[in-house]
Amino acid sequence: GLAEYVDPNSIRIKFKTKYGDLQGSDFLCTPKRDICVVCGGSKDLTTHHIVPICYVKRPYKHLFLLTCHDALLVCEKCHHIYEHAAYEFKMELLNRVIPNFLNKLKISRLHKTLDKHGEKMAPLVRSKIETRISELGSYPRSECEILDGPKRKKKWHVQVTKAYAHDIESFVVLWRQHFLDTMQPKFMPKGWNVRYCGKISHENREWVFAQKED
Repeated sequence: GLAEYVDPNSIRIKFKTKYGDLQGSDFLCTPKRDICVVCGGSKDLTTHHIVPICYVKRPYKHLFLLTCHDALLVCEKCHHIYEHAAYEFKMELLNRVIPNFLNKLKISRLHKTLDKHGEKMAPLVRSKIETRISELGSYPRSECEILDGPKRKKKWHVQVTKAYAHDIESFVVLWRQHFLDTMQPKFMPKGWNVRYCGKISHENREWVFAQKED
């Protein structure tokens, strides 16, 4: 067989894993507690992916090595709280990568509101929306609507990944630090480190685990 019985909670595998020798990696070798890493709760646990899945898409998926280091247990309540902050950070990253992204997106959506409800609006309300559009910038409407098209939405986050493709490791660290700064988790697993690096060599497919020095 592939494994042998040790005790009711343990088995010992008989084959060599793709991770190779894990000695020296406190995080990978230390048993994990089934509790929320943020608040310590043990109910309604979910898996939180440090790097949002929306970034791990083709053609850049192969650049990521997302091990269990970047999948943490978080209760539903804490997960919900963080996802709100994560959404805002995603928008911030998009604004860094696509010039004036947020303003153009707002303009597009305000125009859609006027198109759909403009005739029913009170003149004062309509005037306020038109003024707000002008304040956001004098971008052509077509340019703004391209960003907000159904097909375009699917590519938003891929553009962010593309921008960081030359240094995916820093991108992963960016999201780890954001999680720490936002949630201030008090029960992180032993050995977890924002600078932890799991790399794969595309030449010989060997795995390397290390903790980078700050």
